[in-house]
This record gives sequence, structure tokens and C-alpha cells, in this order.
Amino acid sequence: MSQSAPFSSGVAFAPEYLRSWLFLSLFASAVVASWSVGTSSDLSTWQLWTRYTARISFPIFLMAYAARPLHALLAQPWTAWLRKNRRNIGLSFALLHIIHLAALVGFFITSGEPISLVTLIGGGLAYFLIVLMALTSTDAMIKKLGPVSWRRLHLVGMHYLAFIFFQSYLGAALQPGNLIFFVHVVAILAIVACRMALFFKMRRR
Repeated sequence: MSQSAPFSSGVAFAPEYLRSWLFLSLFASAVVASWSVGTSSDLSTWQLWTRYTARISFPIFLMAYAARPLHALLAQPWTAWLRKNRRNIGLSFALLHIIHLAALVGFFITSGEPISLVTLIGGGLAYFLIVLMALTSTDAMIKKLGPVSWRRLHLVGMHYLAFIFFQSYLGAALQPGNLIFFVHVVAILAIVACRMALFFKMRRR
């Protein structure tokens, strides 16, 4: 089993732990949905739900994306926890972002706003990779695909998702007063820097 793939836990798959992760993910999304409905109506409800489902899934993605390089570089108890749980973290992100997709579909249906071809292709590929990574995040699929091919799939998927988040937040981050988006962009760049540092560290060996 590859120890470098982003959605891998590094330990035997534990369904009881996964159930807890998925329950918390569903609960967080339900809270966001209830708050959106209670504070707005019609189109603005879908806008809020879309916005905040993305915001709760983004830090979960960062945890999965950062787990391996942080532990390899720092080797602290909290990085060991991230590495141990990164498969469950990744699957929770997949669930949350699929819920985000449902909110997006509701927004576009309600608003009647056309979807650009770039958004459709770029976003469609992102969700295709999310589903593909989720479906292959089992020890059986690692064995079936082979650790090298499986690792490549997950690395490509995670890097592509990082790029999608980066380009989505960059424009807002450059506008005055959007500190939260600036933090998002810096966080992505910091994790990419950690991954590059780990890559060159391993190359020197």
C-alpha cells in the first residue's frame, strides 16, 4: 500500500471511524442548509448554501492535501493524527463537496443563469476526480489498481483540486477587504511549498 497517496489512511480501513466522519460532515452541511433557509429566501438561499458548503469543505480538503507533507517534514503528534485519518478526511471532503454540487445545481436552476463552458468542463473534471478518488479509497481498490497507478490518480486529483480552489479564490483575494480569501490562497500556496520541500528532500536522498 502506498504511503504517499492523499486519501490513504496509512492504516487498515476503519468503517466505524469513517461513519463518524461522514456523520459530522452531513451534520455540518445540514446546519449550513438550515441557516441558509432561515436567513434568506429563494435565490439567496441557494447562494448562501453554495457559498458556505464550499467554505466548510475547503479546510477539510486542506487537511487531506497537507497530511503527508506536514507529517514528513514536522513529525508531530497532530501531523501523525492527520496522516492516520487522511482517508476519512478525504472521503468527508468528497461528501461535503458533492453536497456543494447539489447546492450549485439548485442555484443555477433557480436563477436560470447560464453555465459557461469553461466552468462546466473545469468543474465537471473536478467532480469526476472527486468521485473517482472516493470510489478508489479502499484497500481493495489499491490492490486492484496497483499502488503506483493508484497513487498517481490521487496525486493528480488532489493537485487539480488545489488548482481549482486557488483560481476560484485568487480573484477575490486580490480585492480589498477580502481577507478570508487571501488566507485561503496563502494556505494553498503554503501546502504546495511544503510538498515541494518534501519532493526535493526525497530527491536529495
